[in-house]
Amino acid sequence: MRVVTIECLNTLRKAVIQAKNSGQETILLEEVLIYIVLRSTLIMRESGFVENATATWQAMLDLHFSEADALKKPKSTALEDIASSIEEFWESEGPRIGEINSAVAQEAALPVMPHLKPGYLEDWARTESIKLSTSTMPAKTVDEVDEEDPYRVVFFSDIKDHLVVCTSESSRMAVLNAFLAFCRLPLLLSDDSDRSRKIFSTDAFIRGSPCGSSDDFVQRIIEPSPARSVLEDAMMPAVEAEQINRIKEAEPFDVPLQNFDCSTFEIFSRRGTWVSAFQSTVQPSNSSHHPWIRQTLRSLLAAGVGGYSLAEYFIGFELAYYPSSVRKTARDLVKKHPSSLRLYNAYALVEWRLDRIEAARKVFATALDMAHTLPENERQDEILLLRTWIWEILQDGGGDEALCKLLSISGGTENDDLGSQISTAAVLRTRRALENGLSLSLRSPNAIHYADVLALLFYLSESRSLKAALASFARSEEIISPESPCLALLHQARARVLYYHATHLPSATPPASLRAPLAESIRRLPHNTIFLALHGWNEARFRIADRLRATLRDDVLRGSSSSVIGWAFAIWTEIRFGGTAGGNANSVRAVFERALANDSTKSSVLLWTVYVHFSLQRLSPADTAAVFFRGMRACPWAKSFYLLAFSHLGAVLSAADRRMVWRIMGEKELRVFVDLDETNVGWGD
Repeated sequence: MRVVTIECLNTLRKAVIQAKNSGQETILLEEVLIYIVLRSTLIMRESGFVENATATWQAMLDLHFSEADALKKPKSTALEDIASSIEEFWESEGPRIGEINSAVAQEAALPVMPHLKPGYLEDWARTESIKLSTSTMPAKTVDEVDEEDPYRVVFFSDIKDHLVVCTSESSRMAVLNAFLAFCRLPLLLSDDSDRSRKIFSTDAFIRGSPCGSSDDFVQRIIEPSPARSVLEDAMMPAVEAEQINRIKEAEPFDVPLQNFDCSTFEIFSRRGTWVSAFQSTVQPSNSSHHPWIRQTLRSLLAAGVGGYSLAEYFIGFELAYYPSSVRKTARDLVKKHPSSLRLYNAYALVEWRLDRIEAARKVFATALDMAHTLPENERQDEILLLRTWIWEILQDGGGDEALCKLLSISGGTENDDLGSQISTAAVLRTRRALENGLSLSLRSPNAIHYADVLALLFYLSESRSLKAALASFARSEEIISPESPCLALLHQARARVLYYHATHLPSATPPASLRAPLAESIRRLPHNTIFLALHGWNEARFRIADRLRATLRDDVLRGSSSSVIGWAFAIWTEIRFGGTAGGNANSVRAVFERALANDSTKSSVLLWTVYVHFSLQRLSPADTAAVFFRGMRACPWAKSFYLLAFSHLGAVLSAADRRMVWRIMGEKELRVFVDLDETNVGWGD
């Protein structure tokens, strides 16, 4: 596989050199190169060579973004020129991106098991899994490492053939998003890399790779349907009511494999009120990886990469994983960029999330006052501040205050007495101001902010009329280009209003009022899990699972347009909601079989892993073993999948089967951290 990958990269490098006079062709070729590098590093990691994969991304980021003096700019995209520009820097073993003072992060000590006794196979598999998920940083020759592990130290010759250099700005942003995808982090919104971002979001080899905490992730999918006997399946009506109540109480966005456009509102979302980018069930690698990711993002910010978008993103990352230091991070970035309203907005959201509401209000007010003193080109994010503040007030139950804040946009007072008749003139002035702002920002992401605030104006000024809000969104969509990269954000904004209305006025929200707009969003954006999750939640509340199945069949899982996102959601919903519509183990198994017969998902390690766990709960030992061996053939590089034979399938596989799995791991050259002495191990004979 390595030989084929290297040949492919070499061919594409030559094609890029030949296409140097064709800008668009060069960009397309460079994006393919980045995709291949990402896939190859994921295979390295999944095969156990985590340090090689990490080292490749360190070198890639240093090549594209580092300002180190020892780095030379490549003369061309040819491999020889790439190597000459970075080889000396790499072999000098100075600080690389993501490292602090060239110190390699120490990994947790693991038990050394040179001589395993009978029954220790489960312990060995657990040790291998822990090492696989906690190994991160490549060591250097000066570091103290286990001399028996030759793969801890990564030399330049180990990564040289996988390096590429991109020349266009859009391709450089694709490199950044590929790195985030490698780390299992949300992707950064950027007009320059929209095409590659969509591929990274839905590709089965990228999104369908095993997770850092595989068992935890798998349980999130199959837990709603604990093991039941055939008799219990036959008695489904007796447990149906309990299952429906559980579904009603569940958060609709608790989807195992999430996919959506990650804007300010998803980065800083409050759990329980909206979907959260950094609180999805697929966590970004193991927690031992966070320091390297954190330092890498800091280094990229220091180099000026990503602008305000990456700065805002980093504040969201800090809030999710380092909340004790996020206020300092936000303040420092605001001081560094004192005219950035977007960063003031992020700072205010941090204060609000930390329950410092008055401090957050002061930040919002200060930023809005400052906006009037800024040049016109720096005032564009003023609408973002207003939209954010209005939503925060609204989610805290301040409907009247939110409307006052809306009416202040046109220059009116924020202290209008809403106990009396709302001034029609004030509403009209605000509407005109927002419509004018929308028309002037159609080519900017700010168009979505104007469209959302305009819909909220109709919603609140007409006594929380969902019909009025939806009509406003429809008018906005008519004037925003259907090819706009902001289309998904517009539909997400509409879905947020739908969810707010359904949760705050449930008795006034018939299922049909949500069904039509959500169905439209799914048809336009079938891989966006916000719409899928809300549609499933809406139908489950009213015991109409068949309608959800029909939507998935007709709009999400059709032909070559299907993705691992859609199939993972279909499996999850069949397990979760199937009992309300006659579903059982056979119906779930049928979805698995359809997913794994699909060309785009037939080698998804994630789906095969979930299928094995499901089979353990609901199928016979013989069927479970058959599923496992099919998965081995489909995913021959995935060490975590092979380890299931030792960690979970002891009662399913024979001693001969387990020996065979162990030997195949050796034949496939998968990395083993703790060697097994076959003569000293009990295989379960």
